[in-house]
Amino acid sequence: MRLERRMSNTIHLKSLPVIVRNSVIVLAILLVTGTSAAQENRTVDGEELGASSWQGITLADSEFYGSRDTGDFLILRNELPDRIQESWRHPNNSQHGPLVTMFYERLVDNFFAAELFEADFRSVFNLAFEARGVDLDDARVVSLDANAKVAFISYAATRCVFVMRVFGPIGANSEIPNDDRNARLFVCQRGDPDDGFLRDIALSMLSTLQQEGRSIGIAGRPVSALPALIDRLFTPEEAA
Repeated sequence: MRLERRMSNTIHLKSLPVIVRNSVIVLAILLVTGTSAAQENRTVDGEELGASSWQGITLADSEFYGSRDTGDFLILRNELPDRIQESWRHPNNSQHGPLVTMFYERLVDNFFAAELFEADFRSVFNLAFEARGVDLDDARVVSLDANAKVAFISYAATRCVFVMRVFGPIGANSEIPNDDRNARLFVCQRGDPDDGFLRDIALSMLSTLQQEGRSIGIAGRPVSALPALIDRLFTPEEAA
């Protein structure tokens, strides 16, 4: 999904060349309701990151254990030598919507270079939607802040919002912000598109999720109660 830079106390960040593309992708599993065996840990260049060991966990064992009002999500956790990953899926997800899915990752001793965010965003989006026959050039993209973007995309009768957020500042000896964790959210529905509604679900989920008592949401972005939004997404509207 993104490019990573090895941290060093002796080499200044700006002197490092743009080299390794150690970006995890989850392929189409972000958009479907597959099992843990369907998870693939590869870089955007196809390099394998190691054997997967996805295990079902509860919120108490999650990186977001202090969160409240997250609703009922199926949470999987995977631990690799250089990163911790989590996959969150709503149990009522349907392949083409409605669905709410999040993929989270925290690096160990590495970080995501801020200067590569744009390229990473494009790579993750295009890989996730490749099977749907669309790419980022077909989407409407909005910047939320320096480390977060949202893309709105339609395919067939489905409308989706994709949000990618990089957070968790660790670059104390760097002149530019670099963070060691990220979240990628997909929210989709079928029928008449409602971009504002889909965006509100994604941003409300980010604001609901907390680490060490602090929200990972985007400052200054108004949000609504997540459970009510999710109920609305998965409740079929009655015919008039």
